[in-house]
Amino acid sequence: RSAPGLVRARARRGGAAGLHGGARPARRGAGALAFVVMQHRAVFGARGGQRGAAPGRDHDQCRAFGEALVHPRDPEHLLHGAAELGVEEQQDALQHRGRHLQDPADNEQRLAALVAGAEQVLVTVPPGDLLLSLVLRGSTAAMLVATVAVVALTLATAGPVGLIFVVFGGAPAFSIVSEFMKYYGFTVARSPDGLRLRRGLLQTQHQTVPPGRVHAVGLTQSFLWRGHDWVRVEVDVAGVPGGDSGDSVLLPVAPREVALGLLADVLPGVDLEAVRLDPAPTRARRRAWIQWSRLAVGADDAVVVTRRGRVTRRWAAVLHARTQSVRVTQGPWQRALRLATVHIDTVPGPVRAVALHRDVEDAHALALAQAERAARARRSDLPTRWLAPPET
Repeated sequence: RSAPGLVRARARRGGAAGLHGGARPARRGAGALAFVVMQHRAVFGARGGQRGAAPGRDHDQCRAFGEALVHPRDPEHLLHGAAELGVEEQQDALQHRGRHLQDPADNEQRLAALVAGAEQVLVTVPPGDLLLSLVLRGSTAAMLVATVAVVALTLATAGPVGLIFVVFGGAPAFSIVSEFMKYYGFTVARSPDGLRLRRGLLQTQHQTVPPGRVHAVGLTQSFLWRGHDWVRVEVDVAGVPGGDSGDSVLLPVAPREVALGLLADVLPGVDLEAVRLDPAPTRARRRAWIQWSRLAVGADDAVVVTRRGRVTRRWAAVLHARTQSVRVTQGPWQRALRLATVHIDTVPGPVRAVALHRDVEDAHALALAQAERAARARRSDLPTRWLAPPET
């Protein structure tokens, strides 16, 4: 190639590419540009070119120009230096960079943006609490009973082969190990993009819950968790497949007070503890004699809250603005007892908001009231203001 063509090609591969990058790409680009400039001068000087000068002076000027590219202060000075060195092919690239350096506060603005985008860690689940919670949950106890039954049956029918289940722990141990590895190091952080979740032992997974995408939240407390006052927090998020429950877990385990504090970030201005809950009628005992005293529903200006379960307690809260439909169902047994169930539907997910075994008239009144609250909330909904500073 000719010398100008060589300069253009190497400038495109080296200098021009470095001009638009960060500190490390810019440094490589500056070195490549200085090399190209020196070779350009050497070629033209050897041919008796128009800009011949002392090789030492060329070398010093090229190094100074390269340093200026790495730490630019004055774009006009860079353009003048390029012209002095005879690198006309680099003028367009320098002008492009100069346009981005016109404002002296450009670096301060970029730094402020990085600081604003930094995460603020809200909750970190200790590995010990996670492991203990997996051992004490109700599903683990049920699987343990089933495993003991399988081992006993296998020993009675197949002999010592059944000891394999004892050695490896059976299904409960597999479930505990798999979920421990899945939720290990679970961290929730606040950011301008929403809540950022990180988890995983062998493979770290990242997830961001953006503003306005949370439709419902659910709290679950197993019977054996009550001594530690632990709860599990799950959310219905728009765009997350309902079958993938792992992406719907906001906290695998945490003290109730910590979980409620986190929900203050997910549902700003909502206090679930302050919502008044109305219990189910007494005759619901004939339909649900174990959990009837735990059945309740209530609402405020922002959410509707349901409660159910005695062995495993469950709470669900649905934003009025995210309510997709309200249904009233009644089975034969409920019809005989003049009871009905109200369902508040949202996007697919693990949270099930249902007011079980209400009086028939109360159930229809609750459904109509919830539909009206949802319509009013959608007219004034501002989902993009989640995590925004409060107005003064």
